[in-house]
Parts: sequence; structure tokens; C-alpha cells
Amino acid sequence: MQWSLRNWIALLEQVRKCRQSAFYEMMRQRRLETESQASTSSLDGAVLYGLTRLCKPRVVVETGSYRGMSTAFLRRAQMDAGLAEGCVITIERRVDCQLGLLVTDDLKSGVKHLIGDIRALVDTDEIPPRIDLFFHDSTHRYEHQLWEFETFWPRLSSGGMLVSHDVGMNASFVDFVSSTYVHNDRGVTDVAKTSHGAWGRIGSIGFALKT
Repeated sequence: MQWSLRNWIALLEQVRKCRQSAFYEMMRQRRLETESQASTSSLDGAVLYGLTRLCKPRVVVETGSYRGMSTAFLRRAQMDAGLAEGCVITIERRVDCQLGLLVTDDLKSGVKHLIGDIRALVDTDEIPPRIDLFFHDSTHRYEHQLWEFETFWPRLSSGGMLVSHDVGMNASFVDFVSSTYVHNDRGVTDVAKTSHGAWGRIGSIGFALKT
């Protein structure tokens, strides 16, 4: 799947609509009132929302749940895309962070919280072998981020999306996307063999669309 200018315009329009919504304002206020300043910002949440609306993932896996700011935006986007039967599987290794505090009651039925180390959980029945969107927001160490990208990219369905928060903290995201390119003997991208159709960055959020 290749992205055109039309796709980019549609993404930015979804981000704009999200930022003007009552849900966005409610989440912004909840983040302030619960002193969840370490949570994903509401702006980044809107970008997540926009990506999810375009990708329409039925199965989402998120690492780094914390209090659920990003979880709420992911699940709200699923609902608004008509995927009420979809799910967000969100993983957090800490037990002392008020897990899911920011996820509103109307979204909880589609959210599955897992507590533990993603390395220990990845090959269990808790995480499906095929997913539609993967969102990294756990430990921002180069080696760990690259491991998550390399582990979940093969699990993504065609047209699925890999998304990462805080992509400016190290080069893991760019290095990973670079590894998905294949070039011919003239140094030109071999589109048929390259495994991503588009990639980019908006604010702190980076994403790559799988072909």
C-alpha cells in the first residue's frame, strides 16, 4: 500500500477534527486534573487518533500503557471508525502507575491490560500472532526500541502500521525504517521488495505503513 498526497491530507484533517472535538478537550483536562504530565500529550494523542482512523486497525498492541492517555485515543479512534468489536491490548511493566486511570468508562470494554515485561509476554497467547497496529511507548532505549520494531513488524498485517512515540530520543526508528528499504544495483528503491509503503513523523510520533 502506497500513500499519496491525498492520504497525508486526510491524516492531517483527522488530527484537526480530533483537536476540535469534545473528547480531545476532555482528555486534555483529565490529564491536567490527574497530574499525569508524564503521559502522552493530548497533541500526540490526536496524531495517534488520526493514524488509527486512517489505518482502521481491529487489533492494536501498545507497549507502555502508563495511565492510559494514548490507550484512550487509540480506542476512541477505533470506535469512531466503526470498529466497536476491535481491541487495544496494552502492556505495562509497572504496577504502581494507576494503570488505565485516563481510560474513560465507555472505552474500557475494548481495552485489555497486561502487566509484565513485553519480552516475556510476546510469545504467549496473550498477544495475537497477527495485529494491525503496533504502538511503542515503553522504554526509550535504542536497543529495546529496535527490538520491539523488529519483533512486531513481521506480525503486522498488510496495510498495518508501526507507530512510535518520542522518535527524536534516539535513531532506532529511522534505523529500523531504513532497514525495510531494498535498493537495486543502481541505488534506486525497489518498491516491489521494500516492505513499507510510507513513513513519516508528526511531532513526537513516527509511523511506518507496511505494504
